[in-house]
Amino acid sequence: GEEEHYSQESRILGNRGSRKGLDFTSVTGRENEYRWAGPYMASYQAVMVWADSPIRTLSDLKGKSVAVQTTTKPEELFLSGKDKRLAGISALFSFPELADAAAALRKGYVDAAAGHKNALLQYVPEEGESHYRILPEYLLKAQLGVAFSKTDQNGIDRKLTAVLWQMRDDGTGERIAKKDGVTGRGRRGGKLKTSPFVALEAGGRFLFW
Repeated sequence: GEEEHYSQESRILGNRGSRKGLDFTSVTGRENEYRWAGPYMASYQAVMVWADSPIRTLSDLKGKSVAVQTTTKPEELFLSGKDKRLAGISALFSFPELADAAAALRKGYVDAAAGHKNALLQYVPEEGESHYRILPEYLLKAQLGVAFSKTDQNGIDRKLTAVLWQMRDDGTGERIAKKDGVTGRGRRGGKLKTSPFVALEAGGRFLFW
């Protein structure tokens, strides 16, 4: 039969012949919109500062400068003004790549950098990891899952959920993570933890299809 292709685009494709459309996306706040497999991963949008920074909470960002990657959730949160914890920052610098935002923090151009937690940690020099810290208060926490159209009647959401949990239980997820250099802390050190399927994401690309 025709090989099923699981799209990674950020949209629901719907059923097209034998192809079953799905989306790797956030479950949070959308639990009733689709049929879900998972969640397979918890995603954290966080703020990173120097270890000796006086910034301890998101509210401490008032009067401080922050670097983000353009068109990302952190940029949206800071620009929208809806989150009162983020009110009163002195400046928001948007860069085309998160690596540039992290570099701005590293070089002292800004007081903080905001982005996906694991992604931020990837840009910290290994020898200087102790010089940085992630604020314990997150900008956003979301559960990620695989979304299927609610019109799908083939039960693939339940079948995929079972496969995902089997991958966790038999260690497949952790083996994938180690092979690609991903751990619960990012790409270096530590033990795979948090979500059992953090292994399915590496550097922004999904490894499961």
